[in-house]
This record gives sequence, C-alpha cells and structure tokens, in this order.
Amino acid sequence: MHDEHEPEFVPFSAPVVPQEKKKKKEPPKKEKEPPKKEKKPPKKEKEPPKKEKEPPKKEKEPPKKEKEPPKKEKEPPKEKPLKTITAEEIKTFTWQMERFQIMLADSNNVLVALMLDSAPSDPIKEALLKFTSQFEAKFKTEIEGFRGNVSWFRPGTELADESFNMFLMRPQCLPLTEEELKSVSLTETEAKVVKVAQEICADTGYFFLATLLDEMITRYKMPREKVLKSFFNLHRKKSFIPVHIEEVGKEVEKRKLWRQISVIDGLAQEEYDFLMEDLLASNEESRNSLIASILEFKKKDRGTRVREELTKRKRVRKERDEWFKQVDEYLRLSDFTEVVKVFDYITQLSMEIGEISVAQALTEKAQVYRQELNQMAQRVPVLRSQRNEALNQAELFELSGNYEDAAKQFDYAASLSVEIGDIDKAKDFIGQAQRLMSLAELAKLRERLK
Repeated sequence: MHDEHEPEFVPFSAPVVPQEKKKKKEPPKKEKEPPKKEKKPPKKEKEPPKKEKEPPKKEKEPPKKEKEPPKKEKEPPKEKPLKTITAEEIKTFTWQMERFQIMLADSNNVLVALMLDSAPSDPIKEALLKFTSQFEAKFKTEIEGFRGNVSWFRPGTELADESFNMFLMRPQCLPLTEEELKSVSLTETEAKVVKVAQEICADTGYFFLATLLDEMITRYKMPREKVLKSFFNLHRKKSFIPVHIEEVGKEVEKRKLWRQISVIDGLAQEEYDFLMEDLLASNEESRNSLIASILEFKKKDRGTRVREELTKRKRVRKERDEWFKQVDEYLRLSDFTEVVKVFDYITQLSMEIGEISVAQALTEKAQVYRQELNQMAQRVPVLRSQRNEALNQAELFELSGNYEDAAKQFDYAASLSVEIGDIDKAKDFIGQAQRLMSLAELAKLRERLK
C-alpha cells in the first residue's frame, strides 16, 4: 500500500504544477520521477533568491522612515509647551534689588519679571501669573523655535495691556469728534470725569490718568476707587483712547486739523478721511492753501472737486519723490547740469501743492549748482588738457614696457573724466589701467622664470 500511494506525494513536495499536466503519459512519468526528485533541490535553491530579493524591498522602506525623523525632531520641543500649566502651578519669587522690588514668575518655558517701586500687591501677582500662563500658551510655537528674533513676540503687547491694564499708564486722548463723545451713554460720575479731562487736554490735546485722578479727588473729594472705576468704564466705552507715546504728536495734530475741516460742508465721511490723510502729510502752508481752495469750491460739487484735488496732490508727491531720488544719483555722478534741471522741475511740482517755502529752498539750491556749473565751464578746458597729457604719457609708458606707470596715468585720466562728467570715458580708462596692471604682473613673472 505504501508503494502505491508514494507517487501521490511527489507534487506536494515542491511547486511543480507544470509537471502535473504531464501525468497523462503515466509510463514515462514514473520512470523519470527519480530525476525529478533530483531536480527538486535546485528548485528549492531558486526559492531563496526570491527570499533574498525581498530584503531589498524592506531595505527601501527605511528611507521612508528616515524622512520621518526631522518631523520627530521638531515634535519633541512641541510636546513641552503642550504640557499645560495653570497659573496656580507657576512659581513666583520676590526680592529687593537696590530701590526696586523684583517679582519673577517661573513657568515651564519662560521667565517673566516685573520691576516694581514697592512690594507687589495681590492683584499684581495675579496679573503676572495670568500673563505668564497666557503668553506661554499663545507663543508655544515661537518659544520652541526661538533663535533670538524677539519680533515674533510683539503681539504679546496686547496680552500685557490686558493683563496689567497698561492703558492706565499711557497718554489719553478724547474721541476725534464731539459727536462721538456725545453718542456714548455716561453716568453722572463719568460725565464729570470727561468734563475735567476736556479742560486738562484743551491746550496739549492729551492727558494722563494720574493727573486726572488727582484733579478729581481734589475738586470733588471723590473716593479713589470710584474714580478708578470710572476710568475703566470710560476706557471700555472708548471715551478715553490710550495712545502709545510715539503716536501722541500725530493724534494731537489730527484733532487740531479736525477742528479746521469740520466746518467744511458738503463732504461725506470718506472724503473727510481722505482729506485728513493728505493734511497730515502736508506742511502748514500747504494745508492752508488746500483748505482755502476747498472753501472756494461750490458746495454742490465740493465732494467731487475735493477728490480730484487730493488725487492730483497724491500723484504730485509721488512724482516729486521719484525726482528727488534722481537728484541723489546725479549728485553722485557730479552731473550738475542734470541736477539743476531736476531741481527746477521739483520746484514747479512743489508750487502745485502749495509748498512755497520748499520751492524757494530748491530754487536756492539750484542756483548754487548753477554757479558750480559756471565754474566748471571755466575748468573743463583745463581738465581736458590735463587728461590728454595723461593719456599721451600712458601711451609712451606702455610702448616702453613700463606698464605700472602707464596704468597710473590711465587712472589719473579716469579721475579727470569723472570731474568733467565723462563717466563712460572714465570707465574705459579704468579698464585700460586694469589691463596694464595685468601686463605688469605677467612681465614680472617672465623675469622670475628667466
């Protein structure tokens, strides 16, 4: 029984599917079976290569995994800020340094310090903890990649304003128009505070809350807390507008100009804004000239005429700025003829927008350059003669093989050309000087090789 079933196991010993189809010729198959069994080992030997080809596929996969490490390298820093920390968990330290009290908040990734002139109160401590926690959460990405660029954290000013009520220390302005102020619903106390603020800023255009606080306490005997509460309410209602110190001048100027243009009828709010923008960019005489012109426009088409005039003034300013850049270039080249022409044109443009003093100053400058041109007209023949002599000397030196002295003469000719205004020739002579210096180096090399 064993011998009869033994051939049936042969097909299962290796993948010999093609041989199964040849079973129709049974007598020959049984005789050739032993060789088939001998050929099985080679077939099994061919299988390992298949397995050997698989590792390269697995070896190609690591590069894909190797591209991931950069992402993983960036991820660990992100994990630190992601570990949230509450304000209660932030450690604080306080110590005396000379005449100041220093309060430090130590969080996971940032240290925030306050320099105070007295011991920190509980509200100050709470504000510091709040700011530190919010700052770390808001700028976690910037903190991870920080390499010294502090401009990334400028938006943090808003957090500081909110946490520490920085508006209390800044200069304050009232709304631009009286109508804006009247449109706000005020309590009796707030109305008194606004009235005193108007008196204080009547001359300067701005005021400080510390000054206003002292005045309210002195004049009305109001409790300090009540006045401070009104400050917060007026700030929230935008009746008091805090201004950064560098912007105070502009805001004060804007309110003075508004008093001038608010009496002009027939303009839409957008046209008032457009007019304000132009006036802030103009000097005093140009402003007066523009306002006088606007008042002469007929009321029915005043808005259209104002738009046309302001568009023209904007174009003139832009064109004038471009010509001023040309002046700098011509002065660098000592081309006084073109300088005078440009100054004359800029003078005309300045007159168009009413800047008379600017036009006069430009006329005086142009006159200086005209005098320079007259002097140059007398000097040019002398300079050209000196240049020709230098070129002749350069030619003689070159013919005699004295390349260095020839190069010096070409450099001198180039400098004379610049003074004359022949820039193209100056460039050509500099090129000649460089060529001769190369020949001089080559001549020295030949001497060393002899």
